[in-house]
Amino acid sequence: MELLFSGVLSLGSAVYFLRLAKESDLPSKSRTVLQPYGIPDAIFAGGLVLWFLTGIVGSANRVVIVDTGVLIAAAILSFLLVTFVLSFLIVRSRNPLDLFGLREAGWQNLRAACWGLVASLPVIYFIHTLSLQLMGADAQPQPLLEFLAGNSNLQDRLLLILTAVIIAPITEELIFRGYIFGVLRRYAGRWWAMVISALLFAAIHAHIPSLAGLFILAVALTLVYEGSGSLWTPILMHALFNGVTVVLTLTWPDSIK
Repeated sequence: MELLFSGVLSLGSAVYFLRLAKESDLPSKSRTVLQPYGIPDAIFAGGLVLWFLTGIVGSANRVVIVDTGVLIAAAILSFLLVTFVLSFLIVRSRNPLDLFGLREAGWQNLRAACWGLVASLPVIYFIHTLSLQLMGADAQPQPLLEFLAGNSNLQDRLLLILTAVIIAPITEELIFRGYIFGVLRRYAGRWWAMVISALLFAAIHAHIPSLAGLFILAVALTLVYEGSGSLWTPILMHALFNGVTVVLTLTWPDSIK
């Protein structure tokens, strides 16, 4: 019954995002500027993609064990990666604030993020639940959620919440929606850029049962970015999505199973 209900609501999700996509195409309403990326950006972004793909392939048969050290290492790596990308842009005299629409932030970004989250949750839930049912006994919960639900240490929980609600949304949106999608959009077109960057985003989480749901989330994040013209919107939406996931995991730990 829940699957049927979420499937029906998913139709509303599809209508919302199709309308958002069409509005972004209109010259009078489009706020996303096709950024003047060059060949160096294509090479640099290609290097990032290859680096991510290497990590994905390398972790295919690896058992992921989450602990405090892993969370700290992931936070440090995220900081270094963002610093690397932003430094490359600055050296090329590209202002990240202008490239990603970060110069101004307002309530309109939060409002768009909330609407995007509400619209995307039914279809994400539907696709994710369907994936779990198709995989059956092979569907294991995400290691991060298992760690959160099974670890009562307050310090560890706060570190994971900080990573999920602040560090991950900023890092992943800057890299995947802001830079990789932006460069691909210039050279491969809007829809190919959206599909490729969304697949890469889903795959780096290294959790097959969540792959389809994360792909849908990434597409939704891309569309709200295009619709608002500011990376603040997907950052906030991503943070809200992770925050909801954290609250549900802590409130109903058995739900992750």
